[in-house]
Amino acid sequence: MRRDSAGWRSLARRTGGRATSIVGALIERRERWLPPVLLACVTLVSFLPTLKNGFVGDWDDDVILVNNPSYRGLGWPHLRWMFTTFLAGHYMPLTWLTFGLDYLARGMNPVGYHLTNLLAGAGLRTWCAAKARRLVQARRLAVLAAVVVAIGLGTLTWRQVHVWHDLRSLWTRAVDTYPSATAHYNLAVFLFREGDIAGAITHYRSALAIKPDFAEAHNNLGVALAREGRLDEAILQFQEALKINPDGVEAHYGLGLALVRQGRQREAVDHFRRALSISPGFQDAQRNLDRALAESRLAR
Repeated sequence: MRRDSAGWRSLARRTGGRATSIVGALIERRERWLPPVLLACVTLVSFLPTLKNGFVGDWDDDVILVNNPSYRGLGWPHLRWMFTTFLAGHYMPLTWLTFGLDYLARGMNPVGYHLTNLLAGAGLRTWCAAKARRLVQARRLAVLAAVVVAIGLGTLTWRQVHVWHDLRSLWTRAVDTYPSATAHYNLAVFLFREGDIAGAITHYRSALAIKPDFAEAHNNLGVALAREGRLDEAILQFQEALKINPDGVEAHYGLGLALVRQGRQREAVDHFRRALSISPGFQDAQRNLDRALAESRLAR
């Protein structure tokens, strides 16, 4: 009987030791995979709203993606361009390859581009977390640090993603937080394209209040005022733009159009000709010059 009790106690000790080893191994494995998986989940959740975002024009998407047909495919001309270009000052052939794949998969649908960035970002953060864990001896401290950092970054990212939803939200936030001339100008450009002429005029004037020698803002304000039929004010803005930049093609052209609408074709001719001397291939300027010349001859 005593032998049987001793045997049971020995078996219990061996079984208990194995259970402890199993529990320890599970805890170790949890501490190994928890930080990378946590960062991956936080990244996916934080950046998920980007799938509803469009391209951000007037920033860099218009130059890199929207108005750039060179990356759209994986043929030899595309690959040669990807591995030789320094567009926007960067050499990034691997990025161009992913853009090419995105285009083949979804065309110019922003969802595909944002989804690729989302998955790549989650993968990279997971890999970095796994590597960083090996360098940290205090594993539980590493887990705690990963949790804190992940939650903090996730919260900030979630907020910022909504700011970058579109140009309106981006430049509105910029105007609210740092009302620079550039922020007001870019918001005005967006509003004008959306048909909010009054809003565009307001923000062009705000840009000029901060930076009076902003030639492009004077020109665009002139265009907006002319669209509203306020030709005298528009002409003054075009003239201000030309004082700052006498070779401003758009300002000469816009001033010419405003003068024609006031019946001042002979004055308009001079500005159309000036625009063409600066930009000889400006077809609209040539067409309006011919019309102004014809109308001025009929008025004699």
